[in-house]
Amino acid sequence: MAAVAGCVGVLVLTLALGGCATVSPRPRGAAASPPPTVERPMAPDTVAAPGERAAPAVTTVPRVEAPPATTQPGVTVSPEVPLPDRPPEGWAWVWVETEPAGAMVVVDGVPVGRAPRRVDVEVTPQGFARQGTTIRVRFVAETVQQTSVTTELALTPRDRVPARIEFTRERVVRRQ
Repeated sequence: MAAVAGCVGVLVLTLALGGCATVSPRPRGAAASPPPTVERPMAPDTVAAPGERAAPAVTTVPRVEAPPATTQPGVTVSPEVPLPDRPPEGWAWVWVETEPAGAMVVVDGVPVGRAPRRVDVEVTPQGFARQGTTIRVRFVAETVQQTSVTTELALTPRDRVPARIEFTRERVVRRQ
């Protein structure tokens, strides 16, 4: 009876370990090998004579290549798209820079991201703003001693659009 109980214990342990852990010869993160070639019967090309059995035609399906492995799950690397060297006609690029960097940039009431950042402004052929545009930069307090500050620059149709604007907590500087 003790021998049977010992065998049952080994059997239970073997089943428990076999169901919980699997060992793979493939290293973690490596791409799985492609599936083997599969043979599928196809419809016969010819009709068998009465009383004879037609042999089914067999074709070989090529292997399916596994997708290339990525560095992280769900992350794929796409080729970089080259940026144009100048803005399209009727537009100007304004580079917004802040000291310290990382302030929130808001254009006409719409947050567009953190500085440094490029802002597109519609311009006339002479380089003046086509319509009024307000660029605000919000410096958020980093310590208890600091206060949050918003600095802004309003561009009117009488203003030539600068190529670069530098914002600090105290002032705004236009650069051509």
